[in-house]
Amino acid sequence: MLKKQTLADIEQKRKQNFKKYIKISIYACSITAVILIGLLCINFIYTALFPNTSIPVGPKKKPITFETDKQADQKKLSNIEIKEILGQHNLLNSDVKSFTINSKDETYKIITSLDIHLQKFLIKKLDRLKQLTRGKPQRIAIVVMEPASGKVLALTGFDLISPDKNPCFDGNFPAASIFKIITATAAIEELGFTPYTPLYFNGSKYTLYKNQLKNIKNKYTIKISFENAFAESVNPVFGKIGSNRLGSINLEKYANKFGFNKNIDSELIFEPSRLEISESPYQWAEIGCGFNNTTTISPIFGAMITSAIINDGKRTAPSIIDKIVDSQNDIIYYKNYELLSPAVG
Repeated sequence: MLKKQTLADIEQKRKQNFKKYIKISIYACSITAVILIGLLCINFIYTALFPNTSIPVGPKKKPITFETDKQADQKKLSNIEIKEILGQHNLLNSDVKSFTINSKDETYKIITSLDIHLQKFLIKKLDRLKQLTRGKPQRIAIVVMEPASGKVLALTGFDLISPDKNPCFDGNFPAASIFKIITATAAIEELGFTPYTPLYFNGSKYTLYKNQLKNIKNKYTIKISFENAFAESVNPVFGKIGSNRLGSINLEKYANKFGFNKNIDSELIFEPSRLEISESPYQWAEIGCGFNNTTTISPIFGAMITSAIINDGKRTAPSIIDKIVDSQNDIIYYKNYELLSPAVG
């Protein structure tokens, strides 16, 4: 009896909820109908008073149309032509997203990929650095690049020694421990390393003496996983990988895959990153862990290296131009963002 009564109560509550839902739906439909009728009345009255006009909706803009691949190919400029248009305009510390350039009797509007809010934020921070009396850097560069596309979102920095130079494109920065990315990639692919591969070293984490490259184990030997050795940037571990396990052939092979010693096909003009390998195993150790000043990169190339890892081994060419419009307001260039050939894998 109690069970039947409970079922009846549940059914009664369900019917009440259903009725409430119907009421809410009717109210919503009624409100919507009133709004639509009101808009129709406004439009009718306006048309009756001003028969030859329509409700203003702002200035007319040139419609955006999508071109066919054939038309796009005809209008697409080469990177060399874009470099000629840009000339010496390097966009460092720009606080505007678009600007005009007069070139060869033509005026071009350049629309960049820069995130102006981010750009201005970084410029403000750099201005504070310039005012320091102690600890002020003589040269600093900041490049923010979207990994999947290569879009440059920020390009800021300064060079107090050479103010006219763009430090973001300067290829004379020591690669230092950034090269551990290349060494780690080679170790994973050529040696089968995993994050948990055990490795050993003696002495300090951040020195690189020749006796630290010896394969010895004693009571002073420190055991560390490959993952932690990378995270803590342990020089002797990566020095031993470079000199004792990979050697010059693999170090050079993977450096080339990432783009060292190559001119990158981009509308931006930046110096190639350099790697020189000798016949000295100790030099291989220096290269493997980045403990040298001869392996050099530009900051924008450093962004390319990290992007290749994020993109599962595919490189992206950095780009800062989204679109170029001529004086007739025709789009003569727009960027098709594509991944380059695989850096690794």
